[in-house]
Amino acid sequence: MIKHERSFFQAKLIDYDKINLVVFTSVTKTKDNYVFLVKDFLPVAKLTPSKTHSMNDISFYEFHLNHKIELGHLYELYIPDFGSAPVDVTDAIYFDDFDKEFGYDGDDLGSTYYPDHTDFVVWAPLASNVSVLLYYENNNIIRKMKREEKGIYRIRVEGDLKNIPYQYVVTNSGVSREVNDPYSKGTTDNSRYSVVIDINELNKIEKINSNLNKSILDSTIYELNVRDFTIDENSDIENKGKYLGLIEPNRKTRGGNPAGLDYLKYLGITHIQLQPLLDFANVDDLNASKSYNWGYDVISFFNLEGSYSNNPKDPITRLMEVKKMIAELHRNNIGVNLDVVYNHIYSYEFSAFEKIVPNYFFRKQKGHMCNGSGCGNDIASERFMVRKMIVDSLKYLTETFDFDGYRFDLMGLIDIKTMEEIKKELDKIKDNVFLYGEGWGIPTGIDYQEQASIMNAFKTPFLSYFNDSYRDILKGSTFDMAAKGYIGGDSSYLDGMIYASMGCAKEYTYPPRFISASQSINYVECHDNSTLYDKLEYSNGNEDEEIKLSRIKLANALIGFNFGVPFYHMGQEIGQSKNGEDNTYNMGDKYNKMQYDLVDKRFDMVRQFKDILKVRKELGIFNLNSGKDIFNALDFEKFEDGILVVKYLLPHDKFENIIMVTNPSDHTFNLTLPDYYILYFANAGAIYDKKKYKFINPIIAPRSTSVFVKEK
Repeated sequence: MIKHERSFFQAKLIDYDKINLVVFTSVTKTKDNYVFLVKDFLPVAKLTPSKTHSMNDISFYEFHLNHKIELGHLYELYIPDFGSAPVDVTDAIYFDDFDKEFGYDGDDLGSTYYPDHTDFVVWAPLASNVSVLLYYENNNIIRKMKREEKGIYRIRVEGDLKNIPYQYVVTNSGVSREVNDPYSKGTTDNSRYSVVIDINELNKIEKINSNLNKSILDSTIYELNVRDFTIDENSDIENKGKYLGLIEPNRKTRGGNPAGLDYLKYLGITHIQLQPLLDFANVDDLNASKSYNWGYDVISFFNLEGSYSNNPKDPITRLMEVKKMIAELHRNNIGVNLDVVYNHIYSYEFSAFEKIVPNYFFRKQKGHMCNGSGCGNDIASERFMVRKMIVDSLKYLTETFDFDGYRFDLMGLIDIKTMEEIKKELDKIKDNVFLYGEGWGIPTGIDYQEQASIMNAFKTPFLSYFNDSYRDILKGSTFDMAAKGYIGGDSSYLDGMIYASMGCAKEYTYPPRFISASQSINYVECHDNSTLYDKLEYSNGNEDEEIKLSRIKLANALIGFNFGVPFYHMGQEIGQSKNGEDNTYNMGDKYNKMQYDLVDKRFDMVRQFKDILKVRKELGIFNLNSGKDIFNALDFEKFEDGILVVKYLLPHDKFENIIMVTNPSDHTFNLTLPDYYILYFANAGAIYDKKKYKFINPIIAPRSTSVFVKEK
């Protein structure tokens, strides 16, 4: 019997002129101690190791070349007596000047459709071969692409290819994989294939100039999810859970109150913030009711989600629906901000990014994926072509669909330079595109000083940040459910409330967090963590429902009457609950849907919320931006139990004086005014009675905010 001794080896490019070889075998030396370098199946050099080392059954060899390896070819090492193996070139992305040599700044990546041909362009600098694979109805055709400078592969395919599915076949270090186009604008259902799209078809839907983005300080942002906002059975919305359901006119709750689009118009918000619409993984496009996900499991930076479409099998339909949705919202004077996820990708191992350019798109430290995102694959935004892809994605979304702003998920994982580039490029397309996001400082493989985090707010005056200081001062620590906060009745937060009311842009007990109030997104609740109602169930659990709801109304009023950018989560205005759960990203409609029956039950809260936004606009005093100007325009008077009286020392064309009184306590407060004032806003909302009631010693209800004005 012949005994066969197993052996294998691995070769890796360490620098453009250096290859390391590891041989796993009990035979510690190659015959004559040399190997051949093979390029595209032809031997090009006989190599002698400059260093060797053996340990147990492993032998190490280092080879120095007398020329520079040229990427774009298949390199192999042939060892006499052992055979051959491809040279792994994936570490080339770490070589000095890699981005300088291969950074491509063209605007033609992806597939570009023309009636008589389609151009395909993909960036694959490590690849030795790339082909485009076209999936025709009756047969598949593969065409080899030509390599150009900067690692670009290109081909023009003649004929009308509209709606033809395709993929690239990319060969890296001897391994070939079929992969979707990371720049494709169309996809089949569930993203099985990229699709050639005639993007000009979208021109059939006219953009509506909303003219809403004059200043972020004049906006009120309302976060919602396409599915959540329309899915509830207690409304007559027809396209439930779909893009078009968001723009159906004249929809009602079972109680006859506004629903859907009419509800948004009734509230008077200026902008909605949509949870992710870029294609995500864990909802079946064809069976959307069978699963649920918020959409932060992104798989593409360009394709749109199919599960919200009425026809996910037709790749152009979802694009048309989104453009129509935004145009109709603009027609109704509602801006549309999009929640975008550029900090990680779903399942990086199988992503187009990793298959096309291994190692390049993701951050690593000491060989391990950075995990600041909690998903194990932080996007390396600081690299030239990653930054370009993010910027190109946002340019496409803005130019094509006319989004008004972007909320960046875990924005602190993105580098400042990338955010500056985003700002510069979007300014060329549209005035005052809102840029804001989560600014948490998270370890991710780039220095904290380079992150677009809240700690670097003074370096990024063009960015706004979710203000967790504001959030936790008002409601108590998000992560300590028992902490009450200012609106919960903890009077020790009074000085903090004054600080928060100025958008944390002026030192007051705490150092300023921002250059200006426009950087402060003022909120107490968003899709993450518990709702405010559920928080109060813990912190103020001994109180009855009516009292807890009054605290929510107080929080809503403070957000509306503080300096900074008001932000509300869908259902916050009526005190919705997530049944005590906090992270409901995949828990279904029961935990996440807009509860239109609750709108009917608590419509007094809806009216009060509407009035908050109406009064904020009518007062016209909350567009002051610098912390110094805000501080100089206010006079604070503090009382026991956290009661706060604020006098606005601002010139006003209608009012001589404005005074706001906040009483977070459980007892009434007797206010003494210097003269007779008109009650403008109270616990029940704005005062519509034409008969103006004047007060000099008003009584302020518990857990409420009142606004008094003295007319000129």
